[in-house]
Amino acid sequence: MSEEQVRALEANLGTGLPAQYRSFLLHVGAGEPAPTTV
Repeated sequence: MSEEQVRALEANLGTGLPAQYRSFLLHVGAGEPAPTTV
């Protein structure tokens, strides 16, 4: 997710997200699966 998307989510929820979860969403939670190696 982008910073803008996270801020919009926080606004919709009416509260800030915990720092670790926020970091997860910004760096890992991009919604795209990681490539796999066989």
